[in-house]
Amino acid sequence: MKKILISLAIALVGFNFQSCSLHDETDLFGQSAAERVEEAVKADKALLESASNGWILRYYTGENYSGGGYTFLCSFKNGKVTVSGDVAESSATARSSYDIVKDRGPVLSFNTYNTILHALGTPTQANVDGGQGDYEFIIEKTTNDSIYLKGKKWMLCYRILYIVSIFAGSVISLGLVWNIADCMNALMAIPNLVSLLCLSGIIVHETRKYLWRDRLDQDMEESELQEVEDK
Repeated sequence: MKKILISLAIALVGFNFQSCSLHDETDLFGQSAAERVEEAVKADKALLESASNGWILRYYTGENYSGGGYTFLCSFKNGKVTVSGDVAESSATARSSYDIVKDRGPVLSFNTYNTILHALGTPTQANVDGGQGDYEFIIEKTTNDSIYLKGKKWMLCYRILYIVSIFAGSVISLGLVWNIADCMNALMAIPNLVSLLCLSGIIVHETRKYLWRDRLDQDMEESELQEVEDK
C-alpha cells in the first residue's frame, strides 16, 4: 500500500509540473493523424494511377515471404486494376477493383476478386491457405518510381503469438487465464499514463476553457482565458 501511495504521489507531481507549461504546447505536425493519413492515401492513389505503363509487382508468398516469388504487371486507373502475370497465360489479363484504405496507415487493397492476382491466395481442397498469397498490403514508403509494400496476412510473428495464446489458454487453469488477462490489461495502462502525463497541460487548458463558470456551450475568448489562468 505504501508503494502504491508513493507511485500516486510521483504521478501527481508529474501532472503538476506538466500543467505549469500550458503555453509551451508545440504542434509538431500542423495536422491531426487522421488528416495526415488522409493526405497519404490521396497521394499514394495519385502515384499509382500516374504510371501510364503500369507497375511491376514483385510478389512473394508464404509466411515471412518464405514461398515462391512471382511477377505481375498492374495498371491502375479510376479505382480499377488490370493485372497480368506469370501465373497465367502471357496474353491473359484480369480486371477488378482496388482501393487504398485507411488503417494504421495507407493500405493497398485488391477488394474484389481478381482471377490472376487472387489465384495465389484462393483456398483449395488440398490446402485451405492456397498459395499463402496476400491481397492487402501495407504501404511502407513511396518514391517517384517505387512503392514498398508488406503483406498484412502472412506476418509470422503475429501468427505465432496467436497460436501460442490459443494453446496456452486451452491447457492452463481458468484462474490463471484471468490473472494473465488482468496483467495484460494493467500493462496497457503504462503507455496510457505516460501519454496522460505528456498531455496534462493540454487537458488542464481545455478543462479551464470549457468548464469556466459552467459555460459549457460557449467558447472562451483568449483574454477571458488569460484572466482565469492568472487567478
